[in-house]
Amino acid sequence: MNEPEFHELLELLDRYFTEAEPDDPAGNIRLIKRLTGMQFPDQIGKLLLFAPSFMLQALREMVGEQTRRMLFGGYRSESEMDRQLQAFALALVMTYAHLIQAAGSGGVMALVTALPLWLRQQEDETALSALALSFVARNADPLTRVALKSAVQASAFRDAYEQAYNTATRIALAYLLFEQGQREPFQSAAGPLLARGEERRQLERQLQPGNVHLRGWVLAMLLLEIASQGGSVRPEAGWRRRRQ
Repeated sequence: MNEPEFHELLELLDRYFTEAEPDDPAGNIRLIKRLTGMQFPDQIGKLLLFAPSFMLQALREMVGEQTRRMLFGGYRSESEMDRQLQAFALALVMTYAHLIQAAGSGGVMALVTALPLWLRQQEDETALSALALSFVARNADPLTRVALKSAVQASAFRDAYEQAYNTATRIALAYLLFEQGQREPFQSAAGPLLARGEERRQLERQLQPGNVHLRGWVLAMLLLEIASQGGSVRPEAGWRRRRQ
């Protein structure tokens, strides 16, 4: 890919994520097809692979903007900042999921192929992709559902889980497997890391695939951890994160 093509790709991603609505998957699929036009078949795979990096950059910029606003008294509390950041990150992940849906089964396989590279270079991209795929898993067309099932049967996500170092990445991959019907390793490994005491007991009562409260819990913690580059979880919680 030459430089003009790369800039064109970034512009497409910027327009898509700016105009997309997190709660309108059908509208977002129409949007990306309109933005790419006749180039949709050639562009969609590239967009899928570059989107996680674009999302990470957007999250970093949001954190920087929040920090500047905080210095001038722009927030009442840190929890207000966290809620804003979580909402922004969730919108990115949901609209990325719709991008995957637009690509269909081929999009799933493209992401599966990219997992080993992301794990070596930038684990947060793996985590964001896994979280987006967990949304796709609940709303996939038949062919995409088959592609996800094939990836699970081939141990693609489990292998990525075993290779990942960052706790957030491992939980995201474990949750994706959980949403695909494999309760382990999420139930035994991720649960204790997500909550303790009474909160953990509440979490354990939600341990069913498709549970919206569990999904909200997982996404809130992981997206804040990714956006803050490891600064949201207390050290005593035992989360790991590789220095970039």
